[in-house]
Amino acid sequence: MTMPSPASLQSSSSTMMTISNSVIAGGTYTQYNQQTVNHSVQAPTTAWEHLQRAVAPGAFHNSGERFDPPKCHPNTRVAVMNRIMDWILGQNPDTKSYLMMWLNGAAGAGKSAIAQSIAERCYEEGYLVGSFVFARSDPNRNHAKRLFPTVAYQMALALPQTSHSILTAIERDPLIFTRSLATQFSVLLIQPLQELACIGFFAQNPICPCLVIMDGLDECTDRKVQVEILDIISQAIQSNQMPLIFLIASRPEHDISSKMKHPNMRQIVSHLVLDDEYQPDDDIRRFLGDKFDEIKNTHPFKHRISSTWPTDDVIKSLVKKSSGQFIYASTVIRYVDSSRHQPENRLQVIQNLRPALGSHPFAELDALYMHIFSCAEQIDLVLLIIAFVHLARQAPRTSILESILGLESGATELLFCDLPSIISLQQVRLPYKTRGPNYWIKVLHASIYDFLFDSGRSKGYHIDEARAITEISQKCIQYITREQFTAWDIVKNDVALHFLRDRLKGMIMCEELRAGFHSISLQFWHVVAEGIKLDYLHENPALSGTHDLNFFYIPIILSIFDSVDFEGVEYLRAQNLSAVYRFFNKWLEIYLQDQRLTLMLAVFDLIISRPDSMTRMNVFQMFEPEYLLFDVDLALFEIDSRGLRLISLEVASDVYDPPDSYYPYPRQSIELLHQFYMDSANEELPWRLNGERFGNAAEFCLAYISDSSTCPFTKRPQHCGAFLKLMSQAADSSFFEEATGLDSDGDSDIHGIHASHSAAEYQFGGSCITRCANAVLFLEYCLERADPSKELTDLCRRTTFRQLSEKMPDKGKKASQVVTDYLKKHGVGTAENKGLADAGPEPKHTQNDASHSHTFNLEDWA
Repeated sequence: MTMPSPASLQSSSSTMMTISNSVIAGGTYTQYNQQTVNHSVQAPTTAWEHLQRAVAPGAFHNSGERFDPPKCHPNTRVAVMNRIMDWILGQNPDTKSYLMMWLNGAAGAGKSAIAQSIAERCYEEGYLVGSFVFARSDPNRNHAKRLFPTVAYQMALALPQTSHSILTAIERDPLIFTRSLATQFSVLLIQPLQELACIGFFAQNPICPCLVIMDGLDECTDRKVQVEILDIISQAIQSNQMPLIFLIASRPEHDISSKMKHPNMRQIVSHLVLDDEYQPDDDIRRFLGDKFDEIKNTHPFKHRISSTWPTDDVIKSLVKKSSGQFIYASTVIRYVDSSRHQPENRLQVIQNLRPALGSHPFAELDALYMHIFSCAEQIDLVLLIIAFVHLARQAPRTSILESILGLESGATELLFCDLPSIISLQQVRLPYKTRGPNYWIKVLHASIYDFLFDSGRSKGYHIDEARAITEISQKCIQYITREQFTAWDIVKNDVALHFLRDRLKGMIMCEELRAGFHSISLQFWHVVAEGIKLDYLHENPALSGTHDLNFFYIPIILSIFDSVDFEGVEYLRAQNLSAVYRFFNKWLEIYLQDQRLTLMLAVFDLIISRPDSMTRMNVFQMFEPEYLLFDVDLALFEIDSRGLRLISLEVASDVYDPPDSYYPYPRQSIELLHQFYMDSANEELPWRLNGERFGNAAEFCLAYISDSSTCPFTKRPQHCGAFLKLMSQAADSSFFEEATGLDSDGDSDIHGIHASHSAAEYQFGGSCITRCANAVLFLEYCLERADPSKELTDLCRRTTFRQLSEKMPDKGKKASQVVTDYLKKHGVGTAENKGLADAGPEPKHTQNDASHSHTFNLEDWA
C-alpha cells in the first residue's frame, strides 16, 4: 500500500478546512483561491419517496406514534358497531345506498374508540383502504395538507393495483402535494380507481378494500377546510361511480353539522348519533365493573383493596356523572389504576372525599373543556346562561332565559352554536301556540358543572356562584318590576320569582338588590292582573286556567320577604300582605253573595281540611266544568276569570301544575286564602265563610240531588261544551278556533262533540255519577258546619232522595243520614223526612232555583 505524501495530506487538509461546514452528496466541485464552487447534482428522488415525505404516519390507525389508541372495551358499543359494519357490508337496506356515514356525538362520547375498533376490524378483514386521524395538538395532523397523500399511500398498499397510477401522477407532477385539496383528491384517489374500474377490476373482485375512515374532522383547526373536505368528497360521490365509502367521525360542531344537514347531502350521508338510543350507561357500567375487577386482580397493592370495593352505589354515581360519555369513566379508571398509589384512596379523590395532594385526576378532561369553551364567542354571557340553568329550580326554556336576562330573541342559539359537543339545544314542543321556537338547554356532561365551579380547574372560565346568583337576581328583579306586562309574562315572572326565593341564601346583598326588593309590590301586580287575565285568555283560551298572576306570586313574594334580612324588610312584608288581604276581601265580597261560588269556597275548605282523604284526580274533578253542580253562564265565567279562578278548564296540568299543589295554584296561596275567609278569631271580618254561608252551600247541594231536581237524572248536562262556548265568546274567535279546533260561531261543532257520545251517556252514568257523589260529599261537609236556620231546616225536612236512592243506593242512604243528623243536632223532628222513598210529591223546582236571587248579572257587576 502506498502511503499519501505529506504534501497531499496538507493539500487535502486545506481543502477539507474550506468545506468543513459542507456536505457533499455526490457530483464534482472545483476549488479556486481557497473558495469552493459547488456544482453538485442531487441524486434523483423517486415518486415513492416524494409520497412518503408527504404522508403523516401518525394519522394511521395502527401508527406507533399513537401508543395505546382508544378503542371499544369488549362487549360494549355492540349495537353501534353492528350498525356500522352492516352499512360497510351493505347488509342494512336502510343505509345500503349511502356512501358516507357521519358518526357524531358529544365530546368524549367514544367516537374515536368506535372508529379505531372499526378500522382494526376492517384492516384485518381486508375492507380498509386507509384512515386519517386528525389531532389538534399534532402539527402534522391538525390540517388537511397531508390528508389525501396519507390516504393515497395506504391505498397503494391495500390496493397494489393503484400504486402505478399514483406514482406515475407524482412523477408527472412532483409538486402535486402543493395543489388544491380537490386536485389532490382527484389525481391521487379518483383517477387511479377509475383506471381500475375501466378494466373491470371491481366487477371481477367484488370483495376488496373500500372503506376510508376520517376520525376527528373537528380537530382540523381550519373550519373552512373542514367543510371543504366534505364538499370534495360529496361532489366526487355525486359525480363519479366510486368504489369507496367514507366513515367520518366528529363532534357535531356548527360548520360540520350545517354541511351534513344540507339538503344536497341527504341522499349520500347516513347519520349515526351516539345518544341514549344506544344505552351508553349500560356500556359504561360494564366498562367500570370490568376495569375495577381488573384493578383488584392485577394492581401491585391489590392486597390492600377491600373485596367489596367499589360499592354498587359508587359505580352508579360514576355512571350518572359520566352522562353517557365514556371520557369521564375512562379518565377515572386511568387515575385510579396508577401503580404507585392505592386505588381506594385515588377513588376517594374522585369522589371529593380526600384532597388530591398535587395530583390532577381530571387534567385530560379539563383540557378538553378548556378548548371547547375557547371556541365560544361572548363567553361571559355563555357562562351566565349556564349558571342560570344550573342554579334555577327547573331549567327554564330559552325564550324565558332571553327575556329575563335582557337578550334578543334567538340569542341563545347563536351563543351556543359553537358548543354542541357539550351543550345541546333541544326544541320544546308545547301544547299551545308560542311566539317563535323554544329550546331546553341540556348540558351533555354532568361533570361540566364540577369544572366550571372549581376555579382551580376552570381558570378563566370559572363561575363564581355567589356573584352569578347576585347578577341573575338583579336581572330577575329588573324583569318582574318593569312597567309593561303581557299575558305571556306570567310564566317568565314565575321563573324569576322562584329563582329569587330559592337562591336568597347564596346572593350578595348589595345596594342594587336592596333597592330592587323595595320595588317589588303585590299591589302593583293586582292592578296589572285585572288587565292581563282576559288578555291571557284572549291569546290562548286552552291555558286559561293554568296560571294566575296573584295566586302564583302571593306565596313566593311573602316567602322572599320572610327570608331576606335588611333594614325595612318587615315593613315591605306587611305592606305586601295588606295588599293580599285587600285583594281577597274585594273578591270574597262578590263570591259570598252567590250560592254557586260560595259552594266552591266550601269545597276549598274541604280540600284543606281533608287533604289525605282524596286523590289528586278527585280534587281536579270537583272544579272541572264537566263535574260542577251548576251550569257556567257568561257572567259567572267573567267574574271568576278575573277573580279567584275557582272554575277552570284544566287541560295543561301535566305541564304547569306545581308538584306541591292540589289545584293549579300553589298550596300556599290556597292556604292563605283559606286562612283569610275562615278566620274564626276575627268575627268582625265581613266576608267570612261562616255557618250561615255553609248553610247556603248546603241548600244548593240539597236542591241538586233532591227528587225535585231534574239535572242529574234525566239528561246529561253539557257543562264542558257550554264552557268552551263561553270561552269562545270571551276570547278572540279566530284564536279560539285554532287552539281548540272548534267553531266559535254557533253550536254546531260543540253539539257534534256531544253527539259522538252514546245515547246511554245522555242518561244517568259517567260524569252524572261523579257529580251526584260530589254533591253528597259536599252536603255532608256543609251541613256539619251550617248554622240552624228556618229556610235550611224546612228544606231538609221536605227533601226526599228517591231518585238518588234508585240510582245510587249507598249515596241515597248517606244523604238521608246526613240530613237526619243535621235535624237532630238542632233539635228538629224528622217526621216529614222519615221514609224518603215513601214521601209524597213536592213542588217542582230546578237546580237554578237553589241560587234564587244570589246570581249575578254581568252588566250590573261591571
